[in-house]
Amino acid sequence: ADNYGRAAIAHLPTIEVHGIQHPVIQVINDKTGKVVYTLRVRGKKFRPKIFVNGSHTVKVSDPNTATKRVLKSMVPGKGNVMVRF
Repeated sequence: ADNYGRAAIAHLPTIEVHGIQHPVIQVINDKTGKVVYTLRVRGKKFRPKIFVNGSHTVKVSDPNTATKRVLKSMVPGKGNVMVRF
């Protein structure tokens, strides 16, 4: 993330993950269906940045167990979304 210099125009709500550490977060643009980015997060909280307005799908996964949770139609805003594994 430090080397990814693309400027965000907005952020989705903070994702707070319980039950696993260092989840993989994937952000998908709902309009195009294309993956915007995928990264492994340090810790349990992450606030996804987005580069176009509109809704996005966020996949939260644990690569150690191949389990995942899908958050559909997320829009920019404040607040927290809790994900439990």
